[in-house]
Amino acid sequence: MADAWCHRDGVIGIGQKAPEGSLLLRQGESEPVLQEAIERVGRVAYDNTTWLVPGVPEADDDDAALEAAIDFIFKLRLRCATITQRQPRPLHAREGLVVIAGGRA
Repeated sequence: MADAWCHRDGVIGIGQKAPEGSLLLRQGESEPVLQEAIERVGRVAYDNTTWLVPGVPEADDDDAALEAAIDFIFKLRLRCATITQRQPRPLHAREGLVVIAGGRA
């Protein structure tokens, strides 16, 4: 199982564990499912290899970037469910965004 994450620049990463300081976009999916879902709802950068969370790189401030990331999280969740032909689990009020904290306090 793999995780998908991004940083403030909007660059999406996929791997076994999200790095410190990243925003977790999706957790516990297979890497092929994540890759396909990101290719459907993400945006490719000018280099034609890097995938971005739409709206995050060009956001005027951190609040706007977070709103774009939240929108992407919901789209990614639904796309993963469509690919795997599973019904997405309902979200509950206690569920929130996960930021992989790191560095010094």
